[in-house]
Amino acid sequence: MRRIIFLFLLFSISVSAQKIDRKIFYEFNENVDFRVYNMSKSRTTSRNHLTYIAKKGQRYISMTLELRNNSSETQIVDFRDFYLLDANSKLNELEMVIKAMKLSGNPKQFEQKIKPNKKIKVGIEFKYPISKEEIIKTIVIDGRKIELELKS
Repeated sequence: MRRIIFLFLLFSISVSAQKIDRKIFYEFNENVDFRVYNMSKSRTTSRNHLTYIAKKGQRYISMTLELRNNSSETQIVDFRDFYLLDANSKLNELEMVIKAMKLSGNPKQFEQKIKPNKKIKVGIEFKYPISKEEIIKTIVIDGRKIELELKS
């Protein structure tokens, strides 16, 4: 019963969303592009069987990305150099990557394989909470800044 109440409270207070144009694909590397399928801001997160609560006015950022392999060879996408650039120009690294319901903070799981001419969806969560009022605008991949298009 406690778990049910906890889950209800978790979902009722935790999720807010920012609208990113999900029709636009961005270049991950020369063979793979991606789009932000979904993004949420949450007051709480669970990591290593613990629940963390962001300070008042802050939120954890999670995204679902759709990755598309445009080549005829299997590609490995490495998320170790994937960051969120916040309003203070600080890089916020990834805490975890989720693919096929397999959650991992293991650096090897930060490398995802995509078969030739296929798409996969991957969930990611950034390590540090940011201001809940902040508009997410920039992703940094291997030092390249990618400006996200907001939905009007």
